[in-house]
Amino acid sequence: LTLVKKAAHILQSQHNVKTGDRVAIYAANCPEWIIFFWATVSIGAIACGLNGWWKGSEAIKAIDAADPNVIVSDQKRFNRIADQIKHPALIFEDLDLTSYEQESKSFVRIDEDECACLLYTSGTTGTPKGVMTSHRSMIANSTLQMLQGAAVSQHSSSHGIDWSNNTPTSLLTSPLFHVSGLSAGAVTSLFAGSTTLVYDGRFLADRVIELIQKFSVTSWGGAVPTALKRLLDEAEAKSLQLESVLVVGGGGAPMPVPSMGAAPGGAPMPGPVGAPPIGAPGGAGAAKAGPEKKKRPSILFLILDFLVFGGSVAGMVLLFISN
Repeated sequence: LTLVKKAAHILQSQHNVKTGDRVAIYAANCPEWIIFFWATVSIGAIACGLNGWWKGSEAIKAIDAADPNVIVSDQKRFNRIADQIKHPALIFEDLDLTSYEQESKSFVRIDEDECACLLYTSGTTGTPKGVMTSHRSMIANSTLQMLQGAAVSQHSSSHGIDWSNNTPTSLLTSPLFHVSGLSAGAVTSLFAGSTTLVYDGRFLADRVIELIQKFSVTSWGGAVPTALKRLLDEAEAKSLQLESVLVVGGGGAPMPVPSMGAAPGGAPMPGPVGAPPIGAPGGAGAAKAGPEKKKRPSILFLILDFLVFGGSVAGMVLLFISN
């Protein structure tokens, strides 16, 4: 909170950021990304989460459209736009928030229906568009995540899962410029007060496995199909059992049947038996382990109802391991 107050003071005093102004964030996952996001929304401004994978020309289009008071960026991405930007910029590597002495004295109360952030579409059918997300929508999404987590915890406990064996620890691998990384990940983690590891840099399956083992990660919420397959392949190649992992959540694309047949460490995931297709709302299915996997845990595959919050559709696919 202290670092957020310091960042907020920098935005207000050095860049005159006020309610309704924009602050563009162009960086890879890092603590400063989250700090400046909270600093921005806490003073009533709008955080523009630019796609960190964009080329400089792509980022400039979004920057010019948003017209932010300031761009906060890591050095690598700043170098992509340095010769094109017309706006002031803060470089994370040049900023030492811990030694910055001044703090914002108070946060700004704002109507929940005001815009909190702009996150951008992929641009599949044209130029990426900034999507306005209200404070109310962010709160609703975090509430939804909490309710889903409670439902999974209650259901898995009835199947013999003892959640007290490991301190609940989440691994966030989704990019913060995406709704899954920011809203469902970073915001909800603070909302819940849970321990969360923010993965930085390029996704590497062996590095993810190392983090899971080192910190006894209990839940991984960034298991898009390709990432999950890479982790499963790596774990199988090394004959690893990632026993601390109790929950795997993912979405964004159809989950291939082979990936639903194994969990981190080789535990089975639901196959086609009794399981509705990915994307089918309101369904739940369980698959039984085959003879070769009798000694391994089974997993219940839940596709929760799609709900509408703040004008947007939210849904979640959750997998949890049961003995």
